Amino acid sequence: MDCEEQIGNESLNLIKQGAEARVFESTFAGRRSIVKERFSKKYRHPVLDSKLTLKRLNAVGFFFCITSLLVSLFEYRGKMDPLLHSLTLEYIEGVTVKDVFLEFGANGIVQERLDDVAAQIGEAIAKLHDGGLAHGDLTTSNMLVRSGTNQLVLIDFGLSFTSTLPEDKAVDLYVLERALLSMHSSCGNVMDRILTAYRKSSKQWSATFNKLAQDGTNVILEAVNEMRGIKKPKAGFQCSFGRQRWTRSLPGDVFFAKFFFYRINPNAKVINRCHFRSNLGYINLNIEITPALGRRCPGYRCVLAIKREGLLMKDTNELHPWTPWPHHHTQPKLPGRFV
Repeated sequence: MDCEEQIGNESLNLIKQGAEARVFESTFAGRRSIVKERFSKKYRHPVLDSKLTLKRLNAVGFFFCITSLLVSLFEYRGKMDPLLHSLTLEYIEGVTVKDVFLEFGANGIVQERLDDVAAQIGEAIAKLHDGGLAHGDLTTSNMLVRSGTNQLVLIDFGLSFTSTLPEDKAVDLYVLERALLSMHSSCGNVMDRILTAYRKSSKQWSATFNKLAQDGTNVILEAVNEMRGIKKPKAGFQCSFGRQRWTRSLPGDVFFAKFFFYRINPNAKVINRCHFRSNLGYINLNIEITPALGRRCPGYRCVLAIKREGLLMKDTNELHPWTPWPHHHTQPKLPGRFV
């Protein structure tokens, strides 16, 4: 967007506009800079609008200043204009972490760079939290990587606030994890690398991790009966975690197993032993639940298809064929418990 505007005596080029502010490119003290202007909301009373806008502008400037001291990722060089509701900041030449990870998904992962970016993210968030600040909107769009130095920079402190509560810090990490799972699942288990770096850099990581682990992850195992064209399409399964179940089903019926997994420990592993049965035979399947499961099953939801040929893992396209029943097994019964 190449619109030009005039604020005060400065000529500005509009870069982006959001719901709360406009971002311009300009110059300050002879150097390239960014000007963030919070525009007024016409639906609010003018006096109230001016007070709210100035309050939020002061907060953003404060958090940029404090973050530059805590994290030392950028130089806070600029000015704040309370009349024009604008904030002038350093111009950072680089790309967002979102663009970096999307490039990895499209062209292949550069492992060394991925590890470096993840480590910097974890270290930056740890220093921010130890300083008593919560970012409030930790997504890969609000992180920049400087060109040339590959140095990470946190931006957009519009939702930031001061807090020393582990719950607020855990919410920051949870928001980041959801963003990584929804946008960058093809990059593998980036969150584990971030949490490892966070743990090394933070002095208060234990309380934060305990709060984050209380939420944990609900892993969903979903099996769909797709055995069409069979006279008796009876199928079912039970797993060592979750409710044991064996029912007569028709094609289209869905079976669910849900279990809880603490994903904080990157070396954690839970083996979920599942037993599938149909008139065509049986399948014993061991499903490893690890923090990296999100790479194979987006959103920790594994979808299986019970077919005539066997059990198809839809997320990885793996087919596990039926083991035929011995001749003396005329009517199979699901055991009440297995190991």
